[in-house]
Amino acid sequence: MGEKSFIIKTFFVLWFLSSIGILNLGVGESQSATLSSTTNWTCFPDGTPSPCHRSLYSIALASASDGWAVGVEGTILHWNGIAWVSIPSPSTKRLNSIALVSANDGWIVGDFGAILHWNGVAWSTAISPTSANLLAVAMVSADEGWAVGNNGSSGVIIRWNGRTWSNVPSPTTNWLGAMAMISADNGWAVGSAGAILHWDGNNWSPKVSPTTSGLSSISMVSANDGWAVGGNGTILHWDGDNWSKKPSPTTKPITSIAMVSAIEGWAVSGDWFDLSLLRWNGISWSIVSSPTTVHLSAIAMVSSGQGWAVGWGGTILQWNGSSWSIAAIPTTSNRLNSVTMISTNNVWAVGDNGTILHWDGIHWSSIPSPTNNELQSIAMVSSLDGWAVGFGGTILRWNGNVWSSVASPVVTSLNAVVLTSASDGWAVGGEGTILRWDGTNWSKEPSPTTKAFLSVALVSPVDGWIVGDSGTILHWDGVHWSTVVSPSPMDALESIAMFSADAGLAVGWHSTILQWDGVHWSNVPNSLNVGLTDVKIVSPNDIWALGNSDRGKIFHWDGSSTVTMVSPTVSNYLYSIAMVSAHDGWIVGSAGIILRTGTDGSANKLFLPLILNDNQLSQPTRDLHSNPRLSNTR
Repeated sequence: MGEKSFIIKTFFVLWFLSSIGILNLGVGESQSATLSSTTNWTCFPDGTPSPCHRSLYSIALASASDGWAVGVEGTILHWNGIAWVSIPSPSTKRLNSIALVSANDGWIVGDFGAILHWNGVAWSTAISPTSANLLAVAMVSADEGWAVGNNGSSGVIIRWNGRTWSNVPSPTTNWLGAMAMISADNGWAVGSAGAILHWDGNNWSPKVSPTTSGLSSISMVSANDGWAVGGNGTILHWDGDNWSKKPSPTTKPITSIAMVSAIEGWAVSGDWFDLSLLRWNGISWSIVSSPTTVHLSAIAMVSSGQGWAVGWGGTILQWNGSSWSIAAIPTTSNRLNSVTMISTNNVWAVGDNGTILHWDGIHWSSIPSPTNNELQSIAMVSSLDGWAVGFGGTILRWNGNVWSSVASPVVTSLNAVVLTSASDGWAVGGEGTILRWDGTNWSKEPSPTTKAFLSVALVSPVDGWIVGDSGTILHWDGVHWSTVVSPSPMDALESIAMFSADAGLAVGWHSTILQWDGVHWSNVPNSLNVGLTDVKIVSPNDIWALGNSDRGKIFHWDGSSTVTMVSPTVSNYLYSIAMVSAHDGWIVGSAGIILRTGTDGSANKLFLPLILNDNQLSQPTRDLHSNPRLSNTR
């Protein structure tokens, strides 16, 4: 089988022993000595107030020159009248809501009962009476405030009396996601299934609701004039006696509302593909175009002439009285499915909505794309010749100047593409689709199966492999593709990497790892407990794999041990990795996340364009973490 195959096999034996604890080679003290330089993930300074592009979920303004925004991973930003700047945070939890009493007195609440207090100098952690996720906070004065949330099974209410926060019984099992206090004896809270609660100074009590849609935000103009919004474009109005449903210009979720007066108000609405701003003119709500397609989570108005909206990926919009403009926005918020490297200073990535990004050694830039279809894979022959494929049989080609569409012989989604030369390439996809490039045209080749193909790798023009759904494995011998017996027929194989004709790896769902020894494929037992999405072999002593569980994970084999690195991206999945050397590579994934391993062995996280807040009411429900290739290929 040769030395290369032996080394690969030895790697798997050690990996297995490490994973089950027979050898101390897994996560633990031993890993810091091996790869300590790669565990220090930092965000690349890119000129934005949040270089990691962490999503923002709430905003509050004390004045035109004093505002705050909070979000994931304890993110706190401050507006000083000139710029938004990052402020040290005492928490790494997701922060969901902020309320200000004055410029020197503010409160933030978040997941797992997080409560932070601002004293005019610094934010500090306050004692919390709950471990529930707190989704909203509203202050009446320095001595009176409320926060609401959910504990997974019912609504949670806590109260501030000027000294401590304490639990207050909730009259509903519904989750509570927003609130507004008019005075110490007049307040409102809204939540899931159209829940509406009222505070009369003594008790919280349910009120009749005209909707069963989840309510995500509430804004009161006065005791007799208020608005609440939520899922399915729901808009409710309070007239002092009853809540009633009002005509809405959208059926999309409305995530936040801010009223300036009885005749002026704003709301943000939308899902992944249809985002808009809504405006109230005293008579009706109408749609106002947004300068971004990124999902917005919250909006706050100082006056009719100044307002802010914040959202995923650290997006910040500003209202100047006549128009909304972008104050900060990530390079992309689209899921990135594939990355490839020509060199250190020439890297490409593709993803959803036809996204094409290019790294020139200094920065990532968005490149014009001739399609809006999701692009699943990219392969470059040289800096002047490259290919990308995607949904609906999409095939794009790079000629050194522009990307253009190329005629495709299929409408089936294409999931992977590989080139051995400018005149020899393959693309594979759903329903057993196999396409071949001969230097002139793409043509459909016979396939022995109708299973979806997810990855393709060529050792040479006469030696190649395809893997896919249900453990499917095909081999190319230079004449035809034939089915090879799979040792894992129940699990989808997401990625394959070949080091030589007799050494290769394939990875997939349920921690599946298969090894090719030149004769047959065999299972490699392990206890990683994650679905594996990609694998790359730089050398026998330098192998990388990506995995997804609660958070994206990165596995690295350095020749002596396997190190598991938890990605600092909270909930983003990682889909593709490209390496040109041992310490020079990129990883891309859901929500436009881009990670980089520096040439000095350190690793820098460049972008965190957006994170889905799973607990926030009326958020779009598209699964960020689903397989981007199987979803449209069966």
